[in-house]
Order: sequence, then C-alpha cells, then structure tokens
Amino acid sequence: MTSRQETNGRILIVDDNLLNIQILGNLLEAEGYSTEFAFNGLDALNWIDHDDFDLLLLDVMMPGMDGFEVCSRIRDNTKFDNLPIIFLTAKTDNESTAKGFVLKAQDYVYKPFEVNELLARIATHIELKKRRDQLINMNLMLEERVEQRTMELIKTQKQLENANKELLQLDDAKNKFLSIIGHEIRTPLNGIVGSMEILKTLVHDKDLIQSVTILETSVERLQKFSFDALLISSIKTGRLRTKFESIDIVHVLNNMCEKMGNKFPLKHIIWEVNKTIDKKEVTTDLSLINEVLERIIENAIVYSGDEPIINIDLKLNENVLRLKISDHGEGFSSEMLNHDISLLNPSKKHVDQNIGLDLYLSKLIMNFLNGKLEYGNTEDGAFVLLEFKMSTD
Repeated sequence: MTSRQETNGRILIVDDNLLNIQILGNLLEAEGYSTEFAFNGLDALNWIDHDDFDLLLLDVMMPGMDGFEVCSRIRDNTKFDNLPIIFLTAKTDNESTAKGFVLKAQDYVYKPFEVNELLARIATHIELKKRRDQLINMNLMLEERVEQRTMELIKTQKQLENANKELLQLDDAKNKFLSIIGHEIRTPLNGIVGSMEILKTLVHDKDLIQSVTILETSVERLQKFSFDALLISSIKTGRLRTKFESIDIVHVLNNMCEKMGNKFPLKHIIWEVNKTIDKKEVTTDLSLINEVLERIIENAIVYSGDEPIINIDLKLNENVLRLKISDHGEGFSSEMLNHDISLLNPSKKHVDQNIGLDLYLSKLIMNFLNGKLEYGNTEDGAFVLLEFKMSTD
C-alpha cells in the first residue's frame, strides 16, 4: 500500500462485494492513491469518524444500511461537509440519481464503470476538496489574525484611553495650578503696587528713583503674568463668562492704536491702514478682543525698532472679516513657525520676551470666540491674521 505522505489522496471504498473492492483498490493504488475499505455502512461511518479521507466511493446497493442512508448520516454531521462522496451504482434511473444529489453527494459513476471516466471524476473531486481545504485553512488563519489584530487594537485603544485620561488629569492640574498662581500672585501684588505709588511720591534720589522704576517694571510684568494665568485657566476650565455684543471693529482698532501710541511716546510709529470694507460690525466680546489686539499690536511695535511701521489691513470675504497686522521687525523664530504655539513649549527667547505667551493666549481667546488666529513671516517682517464672522442682519 502506498504511504500516506506520498499519495495523491486517501480514499475509502465502501462496498459489500469483495471483488469490487479488489478491482477498485488495485486500480487506485496504481494511480498513486491510498485506499481503505469497509464492507458495510456502519463500518464506514465508524471509520470516517476516527480517520481522515479525501474521498468516499460509496456503493448504493448494500444490505442493511444502503448507500443513501450512509450518505444521509454523513451529511448530518457538519464536520464532513467538505468530504466528497461518489456513488457507485448499477441503478441508472433518474429517481435514484436525483435522490443521491438531494443527499448532497458530489457525483455518480454507473457500473460497469469506464476506468478513465472514474479516475477523472475522482481526481477532479479530490482536487476540489484540496482547494476547499486550503480556503478553509486560509480563512481560519485570517480569522485568527483578525482576532489577534482586534485584541491588539483593543489593547492599544485602552492604552490611548488611559494616556488621554492622564493627559486630561495633567491638563486639569495645570489649569488649577495656573489659577492658584494667578490668585496667589495678585493678592500680594496689589499691596506692592499701592506701596510703590506712595514710595514714588517720597523718593527724590536719582539712584532710588531708578531702582523704584525697575521694581515697578517687574511688578507690572508679574501683574500681567498673573492676569494671563487667570484668563488661561478660566478659558480652559470653562469658567469664563463672556458678553457678546455687536461692535464696530474699526472704531475698536483705532482706539487701540491710539492707546499703543500713548504707551510708546518715544517711538515714532507709522500706521499704514488699508480698509476696503463698508460693513464693519462683528459680534464678539469687546474686552477679550481688546486683550488680543493689545498683545498683537504691542508686540509688533516692540519688535520693530524705534521707528516701527505697522501695517493694518481689513478685508471682508464671504462674510468673514480678516484683520491682518504686520510689522517690519525680525519676524518669528523658525522654532515658532515649525511648531504650533504652546503654553509650555515656546523658545527660550520668546519666554523671556513674552511673545510666546501672548500668542498662545491670543489664539486661545480667538478660538474661544469662534474666531481664528494665524501667524507667519513676510519678506520684511511678521504678521498675525485674525478672522471674525461678521454680524448677520
């Protein structure tokens, strides 16, 4: 008998006729198949239940349990769905043939069989079974991979959820910290500012006046930082209360330019204003917009030397007002241009000069007001672009 590893397939022959089994066995062994045999249906059922076969050659006419009943019992077990069954029968009537196909047999070969036809049918059905087995194995492998990948994704999702939870906790802690800092700094600062006002009226020595001036500048910076910390904390935690109203943005802008001119009396500021709009009403929070305009315009003046040229361009496009403020200074650093502005990640230079915090807070305010802030460099300076949705009639 040909070894199982070298066969073209393993076939169980079920027939009560010993001569038929011998003829079929010799024929199939010669073609490279491994064969086993059973003389009745019960033996066949027991055999396939404990061993694997690639095809069943099943005689229809057997005493006791005939081929039709054997086929029916095999098909009742789903684990044999892929086992091809070829009926061997001398019955050529249409009713018997139809019954075999109803019982989900794959084929019929009529006795006396023609050898080449039988071998061709056996080879075809064994090849089809191999292909089906390959597909089943491939599907099982894919299902395992999908299940494994799903488990990995679930694990990754949980890790991301935990990481996001930690980030939210850190962000909440940061906002609480900023709020505490703001409150704790402002309280003693109020006492220092009041004492300095009295001190300025009492000091006449030049050296002391200079020291008081330096102290006053430092206190102003601390006051601004504490205010910014409280404002950032209020926005991030949702505690900030806004008052939306319709404002004349041009009027607000003119007032801010005048305020900045008075703040820097020694600088010869040149204002270049281009307004191409008729409608200028925007619905927003006036105090918050003033905070944004003051920071942006002040930085534009500070970084533009002793004779700053400040360009202000107002345009309306599809119900969106664009306010672009440009200067002729040194521009933003490459670090700020290559990274989104962040409260905790500005360059060292901008930490010292406070532009990083001003931009961060300004963008935070604009987003909070459903506006937009962008910034960048031009050929001869820097710009900040603010966008507002216009009021609707």
